[in-house]
Amino acid sequence: MKKSKTYFFIFCPVAIAALIVFSALVYIPRTQTLNHDMYGYILQSDGQIVEQFPFSVTGKEYDFIIDRQGGEISFSGDKLTKIERDAYIMHFNWDCAPFAKNYAFGHLTGNYHPGNPRFVFGELCYYDPINNRSNYESGMFDLETGTFCMYVNDLTENAIIVGVPDADTDPLAVLESFQKLINFPNLQSTPDA
Repeated sequence: MKKSKTYFFIFCPVAIAALIVFSALVYIPRTQTLNHDMYGYILQSDGQIVEQFPFSVTGKEYDFIIDRQGGEISFSGDKLTKIERDAYIMHFNWDCAPFAKNYAFGHLTGNYHPGNPRFVFGELCYYDPINNRSNYESGMFDLETGTFCMYVNDLTENAIIVGVPDADTDPLAVLESFQKLINFPNLQSTPDA
């Protein structure tokens, strides 16, 4: 009887510690802060640059040690309320972009591109105060070079937004690198630089 009590007092704390560790691995993600100041370009579908502006991207990478199948991500307005799976959550400050009046707030929820984990592909969900509605645009972020590319139809009509980390980066070269992974509607081949 004394041995079974001893085993019980040893087993219970070990089992409780294992449950706590397992819960932490499943429910508490590792996070990494994202902060990028960028130079933005609006390009027409023929590759012509029509506008330049500064903008910034901030957010976090959420990485769960043990991934749950079908984990949910929820927002209340622009605030993250629930995250249950790996994701990148990015917020855009379009600053003085010509379409900034069409953008009250929003977030891009992205995951690694299936073909290359250096790229994060996702949907920018944002609120348009002028038309009083939410819109979605698809975009892709290159984690290695810190560049961004997004085809937009609502934010600004039928254009491509390219973001680069420094003013010396050629936006057409960035666009061409993204074209290898995704198709942009109505996009002609970019002219040779």
